Amino acid sequence: MATRATLARIEDCLERGDLARAQKMCRQVLARDSRNAQVLRLLALVSLRAGRVDEALEHAYASVTADDTDAACRDTIGQVLTAAGQLGKAILELQRAIELRPGFAQAHLHLGDAYAASRSPAAAEDEYRAALKIWPDYPEVHFALGRLLHAEGRSAEAIAAFETAVRVKPNFVDAYVALSGIRASEGDHAGASEVAQKATEAAPGSVQAWSAFARTCHALGRRDDAERAFRRGLELVPDHGGCLLGLVALLEQSLRFEEAIPVLRHALTRAPDHPEVLKALARALLALGDVREGVRLAQRVTELTPRDADAHYVLGNVQLRMQRPADAVAAYRRAYALAPQVPKARFALASPLLMLGELPAGWDTYEARLAMPGVPWKIANPLERLWDGGEIGKRTLLVHTEQGLGDTLQFIRYLPFLRSRVGPDAHIAVLCEPPIASVVGTVVGYDSLHSPEKLGDIEYDLQVPLVSLPHRFGTTLETIPAQIPYINLPQGVNVRVDHTAHTRLAVAFAWAGRPTHSDDRMRSCAIECFASLFDLAGAQFFSIQVGPRAADIEPWLARPNVTSMSAQLTDLAQTLSVIDQVDLVIAVDTSVVHLAGAYGKPVWTLLAYGGEWRWLLEREDSPWYPTMRLFRQRTPGDWDEVFGRIRAEIQRMLA
Repeated sequence: MATRATLARIEDCLERGDLARAQKMCRQVLARDSRNAQVLRLLALVSLRAGRVDEALEHAYASVTADDTDAACRDTIGQVLTAAGQLGKAILELQRAIELRPGFAQAHLHLGDAYAASRSPAAAEDEYRAALKIWPDYPEVHFALGRLLHAEGRSAEAIAAFETAVRVKPNFVDAYVALSGIRASEGDHAGASEVAQKATEAAPGSVQAWSAFARTCHALGRRDDAERAFRRGLELVPDHGGCLLGLVALLEQSLRFEEAIPVLRHALTRAPDHPEVLKALARALLALGDVREGVRLAQRVTELTPRDADAHYVLGNVQLRMQRPADAVAAYRRAYALAPQVPKARFALASPLLMLGELPAGWDTYEARLAMPGVPWKIANPLERLWDGGEIGKRTLLVHTEQGLGDTLQFIRYLPFLRSRVGPDAHIAVLCEPPIASVVGTVVGYDSLHSPEKLGDIEYDLQVPLVSLPHRFGTTLETIPAQIPYINLPQGVNVRVDHTAHTRLAVAFAWAGRPTHSDDRMRSCAIECFASLFDLAGAQFFSIQVGPRAADIEPWLARPNVTSMSAQLTDLAQTLSVIDQVDLVIAVDTSVVHLAGAYGKPVWTLLAYGGEWRWLLEREDSPWYPTMRLFRQRTPGDWDEVFGRIRAEIQRMLA
C-alpha cells in the first residue's frame, strides 16, 4: 500500500511536470499493489498530461473499479472523459464525485470545464462560482472563469478574474499570458507587454511567457526586444511553433529572408507538413528568387489545407513570379471564393489579369485595395466621397497620389482628360509628394497642386486615388493614353551634364530602386552589371542613382567615361534635367524609367523574371511608353544574360 509520503511525491512530480519520474513511481507501487485506487488515479493523470488519453481512460476506470466510492477517482475519470470528448459521461462522473464529497472544490472546477466544453456557459459559470465559495483563492478556478468570461465578451470581468489568479499564484504563467492576450486584443499593447514581462520574471523557464512577451514587443514596434524574446523562447523549446513563426514574421518584416530560411527549415525537420511553416518558407524563397521550390511548397500547402484561403494566395504569388499568370488567376480566385471578406484576395487578382492584358477586369479588381487595411493612404478614408467617374458640376475633385513615384508618373497622364469627364465648372485639385511636385506641375488639366502636409487646408467634395483613373476611364490596351511627352522639364531647372569630346552615346543609368520596396531584391541589380559596359569606347555613363545605393559607383569614378550626378539630384526635376541631356536611359524598374518614358526619352527598362503587371507578358515594348524597350530576364535572377544583350545593342548603336 502506498504511503501518504509516496503519494505526495508523485503529486509533486506531476505538479513540476516530471511525468517520467511520476510514472516510474506509480509503476513501482502498482507492481506491489495492482489495485491501489489512488496510484491508478495518479497514473491516469500522468497519461493525460502526456497526451495519452486512451491510456488515461484505462487507468481511470481501473481506479474507480478498485474503489467506486472514492470522490477523487470519480473526479479524475471526469477530467479524462472531458479530454476524450465524452462530455455527457464526464458530467455524470463529476456530479457523482460532488455527491460523494460535498464541498469538493476541484470537482466543481472540472465540472465547470465539462460544461464549458459542452457549450453550456451558464452552467459552467455556476460551477466555477460554487468552487470559489468553497475556496475563494483557488487560482485555477479564477483562471478558468476568466477564460469563460472572455469568451462571453465580458472583458472587464475576465481581466479581474485573471488578475486575481496571478495575485494568489504569482507564478501562474497561463494566467499572465491570458491577461496579456486580452489586453492586447483591446489595443492596450503597452499594458499587455507589461503583464507578459511579469510572466517572464515569474517563470523565466516558460516558453509561453517569452512568446507572449515577444508578441507584445513586436506589436509595439520594439523589434530588437521581440527578437531577443523569441530567441530566448527557442532556447527553451527549439521547436516551439509560436516562437518560430513569430521570429520568422519579424525577420520577414525586416527583409532578412536569408536568416528566416534556416529557422523555417529547422522547423520542417520536426514538422514536415506544418502549413504555416511551409507558407512562410514559400514566401521567403519567393523574396529571394527561388520560385521553383516556392511553387512546390505552396502547392503542398494547398493539398494539406485545401480550404485555407491564404495557402491559395501564397500559391498565386509564387505562380505569378514564375510568369504563369493564368495559374495565378485560378489560385487567387480560389482564395477569394474561400474568403470573400478579405479584400487582399480580390486585389491580388488584378496583377495577373492586367499582366494578361485583360485591363477592364484588372482595373475592376484593383479597386479592392480601397478596402484593404494597412494601406498608407494620404487621406483618412479612400471609400468616403469617392468619385464615380461622372460630371460633378461646380464641386471640387481631389486627385491624390498613392504607392510609389513611378505610379504617379505613369498615371498622371490622365489629368488632361479629366476636365471632359468632370465638367468645365469643376475644380480639380491634385495632392502629390514634394519630390515630384514640380514635374507634376508641368502636366495640364488641373487647377491646384498641394502637398500631403497641407491636406487639412484643402476643401474638397469628392476624391479619387490617381491609380483608380484607368478604371474610371475604362482603359483597354487599345485606349491607353500614350501621347508623349505629357510631362516637361520645369523652368529654371538645369543640372549641367559635361560630355567628353569622344562621346558618341551618352547614357544615364540607375541600378537600384527604393530599398524598402517589397520586391527590391529581385528588381534591383548590382552596380557590377553596369560596370561590364564601361569599357565600350564612345559611350559615356552618367549615374542618376540616388539613395543609399548611390555610393556603389565610387570604385568606377576614376574612369573618364563614368560620372556620378547623384549629389546634384534632390528631386525628380533635377533627374529629368540630366535625362534631357543624354541620348539614352537604362535602368531597372523604378521611377527613373517612368520619368524618361513620360518625357519621351529613349529608355531601356531592365525587368526581373516575373516582373510587374504593367509591363504585360513577354513583350519587348510598352503600350504605356512608345520610346521604351523592355529587356527581360529569361531565367530568374540572371542579369548577366540581360546585360550581354544590352552590350550587343550598344555596340550596334556605336557602330
